Amino acid sequence: MGLREILEPLVEGPLAPWAKTPIERMFLGLHFSLTRLSTGHVGIAFLPREEAVPVEHSLYGERPTLRTLLRYADTSISTRSLALSGVVAATNAWIESTPEPGIHVQKKPLHELVDLKKGDLVLIVGYMRPIVREFLAAGARVVVAEKSRVMRLLGSEEEKAEFIDEYEALDVAGKADILIVTGSSLLYPQLLTRLLKEASSAKCRALIGPTASLHPKIMDVLGLDLLGGSYIHRSVSHIVERIVELGGGYHSFKDHLVKWVVKRET
Repeated sequence: MGLREILEPLVEGPLAPWAKTPIERMFLGLHFSLTRLSTGHVGIAFLPREEAVPVEHSLYGERPTLRTLLRYADTSISTRSLALSGVVAATNAWIESTPEPGIHVQKKPLHELVDLKKGDLVLIVGYMRPIVREFLAAGARVVVAEKSRVMRLLGSEEEKAEFIDEYEALDVAGKADILIVTGSSLLYPQLLTRLLKEASSAKCRALIGPTASLHPKIMDVLGLDLLGGSYIHRSVSHIVERIVELGGGYHSFKDHLVKWVVKRET
């Protein structure tokens, strides 16, 4: 399953009102890509700089829309990131225009939201330091799957958790009680869908982070139990855009975001 196949049900479904909205600006920053719709809504998505490649604007034509971004989504890591940031922008527009969008401001810690029990085996895909420490403190057995060798070495020195590479995660997923995946894993859709399939017996499969800030329809597409994203209001979109343009990472603009969650009712 490619990224286009994952995102199309959103763009042609609940986000259809913005499918043809012109894209006013899009670019690749040092850590994130950003897309701004003509409505003023912006979206961001993680961009792994060691894998990023330049994208010629001529690829998308003179008047690109979300549908244009999806058409070329699986061309490279960079085009995947741009497609994700575009759909995140449309999701932010949907949040603002929908009286009761069904998302909730995150008030509880993540380990409570996923119903963690002491001793549960938690597989975290993508080294998210605060999340790792939260779950360790709550009594979980934590295994972290991280693509970057440098981050694996750093994490293994800092945390009382086991660190493995992303492909070893497939062996652990089937035993995990809880699977938590960073939204940046959407940049590797085939691996993500395999992980979710292997973890089908887990009591909770969650996708979280700024790149996961997608319409809750994604939960049905991927079979998720919990989705956690971040909302960017139009009043601060210019601030986030400037920070991303200057090469800032998540911690540079996180205070301008509002974290939200959606949990599947059992």
